[in-house]
Amino acid sequence: MGFKLTTILICGSFAFGCVSREVQEEIPDPNITEGARLPINIQPKADVLFVIDNSSSTLEEQASLKANFNTFISILDSLDPKPDLNIAVISTDVGMDDPVCPGDGDNGMFHMPSNCGVTDNYIRREVTNGNITTNFTGTLDAAFQCAASVGATGCGIEQPLEAMKRALAPSDAGVMAHNAGFLREDALLGVVFITDEDDCSASDRSSILAAADATVNLQCAKAAYECDTSATTDWTAVGTNIGCELKEQSNALFDIDGYIDSLRAVKEGHAESTLVVASIAGQVADDVGVRTNGAGNLEVAPSCSFTDMAGQLNEARPPLRMNKFISSFAKNTEQTLCTEDLGPAIQQIAELLAGGISDGCVPQGVDATECVAEFEAEDPTETFSIPQCSSPANAAGEAPCWYFDNAAQGCDASEAGFHFEVPAGFTTRGHAKVDCAIE
Repeated sequence: MGFKLTTILICGSFAFGCVSREVQEEIPDPNITEGARLPINIQPKADVLFVIDNSSSTLEEQASLKANFNTFISILDSLDPKPDLNIAVISTDVGMDDPVCPGDGDNGMFHMPSNCGVTDNYIRREVTNGNITTNFTGTLDAAFQCAASVGATGCGIEQPLEAMKRALAPSDAGVMAHNAGFLREDALLGVVFITDEDDCSASDRSSILAAADATVNLQCAKAAYECDTSATTDWTAVGTNIGCELKEQSNALFDIDGYIDSLRAVKEGHAESTLVVASIAGQVADDVGVRTNGAGNLEVAPSCSFTDMAGQLNEARPPLRMNKFISSFAKNTEQTLCTEDLGPAIQQIAELLAGGISDGCVPQGVDATECVAEFEAEDPTETFSIPQCSSPANAAGEAPCWYFDNAAQGCDASEAGFHFEVPAGFTTRGHAKVDCAIE
């Protein structure tokens, strides 16, 4: 039989860890991507970045996010075992070199006030055989509540995509040092955006700030969207622009594709399933309205709104640029900001993340009988073989061993989960390598 060789790398704590797959030769199976690493988690791990709008209109949404964080964690902790978590928060403020939005704003630096009781600039929780180690005092919920309190005095020109890029792929040495340690190669990466405006990541800041008789969000819309010219206000009068879509190229805004490529590069060499991207924002709409605000200036009309318990009207504008970015990733969800309770939105996002950090999925074509596994312990350094379980039913009695799980959470009908059974009390951290022959 003509077999070709592929390598699956499982990394992390053997008590539960991750798996990645490196293809050493071209394999004709279309489900296998050459060079991709597919996490199959023994110890589930997730790095989650929250990008939170800190402009003047978002305190209600921030409060709802924080109030529902326990729901978020409880869903992730329903996994067995509980996942290792790194959680970081940034604002959407990267400045505009303007007196109102000076310099580079928060510049993608993780937000962690000194009174949060967290020793790093992000929240860390490690789980080893059920034992939890953290870098914070008090509860995980309290630590997040503190970190997520980004305030409402940030720049009103929201640039969430640029903030994300600066946080995860910083070119500034100060940001790089400040955010160091958050990203782990063997963890799923989740990015969650909370904003009431579309992205306005500006390549030409002066043109966005130019018009005196229009709000900045209108300038951003003019720079980003093109609409049906037969039914348009041309952004110069109150009305509705019909059939709007993103311009192929904007002279004032950074291209969305660049941000898509930037995020994928953070997990370069890994399968797309290692990325989960979500937003809580305005409702996507092809028609973008123009209205006047209280000062008589033109602005983009909201695509949705709601009245909170205090009787305050809250609005969100159509996020066409955010929609293109979010929908470009295989594991994504877009939730509405226009609701008094963000609980259902937070639940949807948490469930998507939980599915991503449960057992990884192996494409069809992998023959379990043609796989050989070894574990490489870190301390003390040693290597030993891991046998295949005779059957899933016998796995617990034969541990450590591995098997394919055809009913693994998050795998589709054409895939199987790669599952390691680990004996109770085994806490050695290290990496495993599985060599499988593919027909």
